[in-house]
Amino acid sequence: MPGTRTISDGAAWIASQQGKHFCHCGCGELLEIKIHHHAKGIPRFILGHRLLGAQNKKPTGIIPKGLPRYYRCRHPRTVKNSYFGKGNLHRCRTCANSKSKKHEYRKTERGRLVKNQWAKQYNQRLRRQFIEAYGGRCSCCGESEFRFLTMEHINGGGNDERKRYSKLNKSTGPGVLAIITRLRREGWPQGRYTVLCWNCNMARAYSGSCPHKQINPES
Repeated sequence: MPGTRTISDGAAWIASQQGKHFCHCGCGELLEIKIHHHAKGIPRFILGHRLLGAQNKKPTGIIPKGLPRYYRCRHPRTVKNSYFGKGNLHRCRTCANSKSKKHEYRKTERGRLVKNQWAKQYNQRLRRQFIEAYGGRCSCCGESEFRFLTMEHINGGGNDERKRYSKLNKSTGPGVLAIITRLRREGWPQGRYTVLCWNCNMARAYSGSCPHKQINPES
């Protein structure tokens, strides 16, 4: 049929193109031409060499006169160690690459585990600071075990405040942690919050009062 490509036609096309195309990353290797390149087009890079193009590309530019010889990080301000894009004259290439590697590390499984572990330790330390600032024990029954204690809003409205801070302060984590962060910034103000154990807190939430008040009316 007219227009139909035969095996011999494909082999002739491959033979005519083989040895004429090089990888654009700068490695100097020849591209291996295959039959599907006739329809899809000849690629510019060898598989896996696309990222090497940015690494092999030599920086070009002129450092303006009057700039310091060193960056604030104390690395020399040379053509090889500088960016010349818009607004990037004061960026150190060495430090930028280091930050990029750290960012890539955070994406790995080990990086996520380390980040989660540090976040857990920070959250525990923040909660402990809050509990110590507001008495260090349950204001109802006197429980002092750290794992049993939690935050209590004296005048109510805790759920609404947690939801509001969860939406406004996504970078600080859940609503309770965002509230504690704000309290630490304000110097732990008194009169609005207190510390209760989970038993007393849940009892007040379900029945409006804690059974400890009935057993010990003076407390």
